[in-house]
Amino acid sequence: MSVGASDAEPRRIDAEPRRIDAVVFDFGGVFTPSPFEAAHVYAAEQGADPAVLIEIVFGALRHRLRPPLASPRAP
Repeated sequence: MSVGASDAEPRRIDAEPRRIDAVVFDFGGVFTPSPFEAAHVYAAEQGADPAVLIEIVFGALRHRLRPPLASPRAP
């Protein structure tokens, strides 16, 4: 018998797997404070450029926009 082994039968769970009905992401600060504001505060504390920190953490804005707002020529 190995360490931690037990003679007990494994438990059987008869419940159906839980189905996810919805997922809510709150990046706009409606339910929680905006993570972008926190990034600006952190960048200021570290002496960093907030725009650079936000791009590193959240990615470039042009990748989050849908056409026609996104442009491959955008900086």
